[in-house]
Amino acid sequence: MYGRCQRALYRFRDLKDEGRLDEAEKIEPLIRQLKAQYLQCQTTQTHDPNFRRMRFVRYADDFVISLIGSKADAQQILADLNVFMTQRLKVELADDKTGIVHATEGTRFLGYDIKIVSSPNRVRRTRGGTRRSMMVGVAKLEWPMERALKFACERGYIDDLQHRKPRSSPPLLHLSEEEIIRRYIQELRGVSSYYSCAKNWRHVGNQLHWLCKDSLVRILVAKNRAKRTDTYTRLKMGNSLGISRDEKVIMLLPPAKWKRYKPVHPDWKPKGSIPSFQRNQA
Repeated sequence: MYGRCQRALYRFRDLKDEGRLDEAEKIEPLIRQLKAQYLQCQTTQTHDPNFRRMRFVRYADDFVISLIGSKADAQQILADLNVFMTQRLKVELADDKTGIVHATEGTRFLGYDIKIVSSPNRVRRTRGGTRRSMMVGVAKLEWPMERALKFACERGYIDDLQHRKPRSSPPLLHLSEEEIIRRYIQELRGVSSYYSCAKNWRHVGNQLHWLCKDSLVRILVAKNRAKRTDTYTRLKMGNSLGISRDEKVIMLLPPAKWKRYKPVHPDWKPKGSIPSFQRNQA
């Protein structure tokens, strides 16, 4: 309800900025109605039997359901879901991936860890001068460190998950220096873009960037049969490594320069977008 009210308010402000006052006046009654309904919602008794909220997110054959309610409600939903999947869709739920967990414990979905954490920053001041939390917790996406280490092990940045010792990648020795650096750049860019929504994106990215950088130096040392310090000094560019070719810099960008995911407002539409056309009915 709060989200619908905010979206309507954003839409109202955009119409006023664009000078479309007639359309903006039509949204004012809707904003007042949504605000009145929002103020009547329960804010403290989340386990009220008349207050339930559920969200369903699916990607391919993986899905996750979030629920504000009791554990009995979650068990009933799981039982109904199992009946629907077996009888209607003729498929069975995977026992190792299906279960009920508390939001504070979190769950893994599409490589992300989703959990509810306390939010000490969302506070307000009372008359006595004390600070009181306004929210019990907020949802957070995290990049699991084990997933980053597994990626580094599969790409040959480290020898194994236990010792985590950086090493070179022998299959790339036949490539040129430029091709090797580009290969590392492509791999690091791909995994960093996928996890750009994570809260700890910068922290895990720094660890992965260090392993990638050390592995790159080792493979170039083995390829050129040069000293490690000389290779590192030759490739060093600020906080990372790279080379210059034909007035172009090929650099393994550090996490400080990675592009972070920025959510787009649902009502925002880019100017000059392609309109949707319908086929002419014969």
